[in-house]
Amino acid sequence: MWFDLHADIGYDIYKEHLLGNDNRFQEYHLPRLLKDNVSGVCVACFFGDYESWEVMQDCVLFARNQILNSDVQFVLSKEDLNSDKFKVILTIEGMYGIQDDVANKIQWLYDQGVRIGSLCWNEENALATGVRGT
Repeated sequence: MWFDLHADIGYDIYKEHLLGNDNRFQEYHLPRLLKDNVSGVCVACFFGDYESWEVMQDCVLFARNQILNSDVQFVLSKEDLNSDKFKVILTIEGMYGIQDDVANKIQWLYDQGVRIGSLCWNEENALATGVRGT
């Protein structure tokens, strides 16, 4: 079983969505992964040191809907890993948008299906400090 543990697909499909292309996951990423016999992927929504909480929410919701509208297994629990379908885990890379109300925002991300998250990238936020933090 091949499983890509980090692909900036969430970020890519959201950028494409903002340009008017709402089918990038189904038409570009998924076919390429399946062609290469990958069994699953962690779809990372990347956020640097400038995105707001609202941008984070919009990106996560768009990525989640793309996953739900595809013929894949959206992994929400360890049992989902037993599926014969292509598996997708929704992840966050950098949580700069979380500057306050940490517990509620983390719960919201979890409720949307996010199962892996890096606390920061290079920036500083309410959760951690990266290389550019003070």
